[in-house]
Amino acid sequence: MIAGAVAVSRAAPPPSEMENWRAAMRRECSRYGLDEENVAAVMVGGDSQAGQNHQRLWWETLIVAAAVTVFAGLAAGTHAQPIRLNLPWMLALIAGTLLTVVWCGWLLWRRTRFS
Repeated sequence: MIAGAVAVSRAAPPPSEMENWRAAMRRECSRYGLDEENVAAVMVGGDSQAGQNHQRLWWETLIVAAAVTVFAGLAAGTHAQPIRLNLPWMLALIAGTLLTVVWCGWLLWRRTRFS
């Protein structure tokens, strides 16, 4: 199974398929008014918007505020349930989760620089 996954990951399309892909990309770029160089860069894993500052719009803040309000409203009517906890297992799960979050965040930062 691993050999099959490696074979698929190393597969390369023939030149005729790449030419068909380029023609389709040009057609879609002209249809939607996109820049062909940016689309080609994104398709091979580049980030056309890296290094650019992006300002947040006012309505994005409104959406976040509405979501926080909904969660706070739902949380206001709750009370703690009597649950018995096993402290060693709880600490192990917390540590595993934090390690996974840090590792995935580091991989994401290394790949995209959070752009």
